Amino acid sequence: MNEPKNNFDEALAEWRRKHGIRDDDSVLQMLELLKLFFQNVKIEIPPDTDSIQLVTVRVSLQTLAQLTKEFSKEARELTREIRSVPKVSDQLANGRAVAFLSIAVASLLAGILIGRFLL
Repeated sequence: MNEPKNNFDEALAEWRRKHGIRDDDSVLQMLELLKLFFQNVKIEIPPDTDSIQLVTVRVSLQTLAQLTKEFSKEARELTREIRSVPKVSDQLANGRAVAFLSIAVASLLAGILIGRFLL
């Protein structure tokens, strides 16, 4: 029992390093919740169930697996988008510097023109 837990923890640590996931990330919180669920849930199939119910359970599990893959894909895309935001803020900072410089030059020219023609 200890070996699968260590394998899961090692795989999780490698996944975190690969994707740069921080300790306070909400994805890790969801993984911990899912891990707790699977550690504490006991799925029992009564002996009198018919095969149609088992097929229904199998289809539900396959659907869940597909939804998990789609969720993982969406999470990757969202993480990529979130990581691109600092690049935009750097570009905005450069734009602000140009705007301040333009305002300073315009103010200087306005001061010179006012001093020359109005005074």
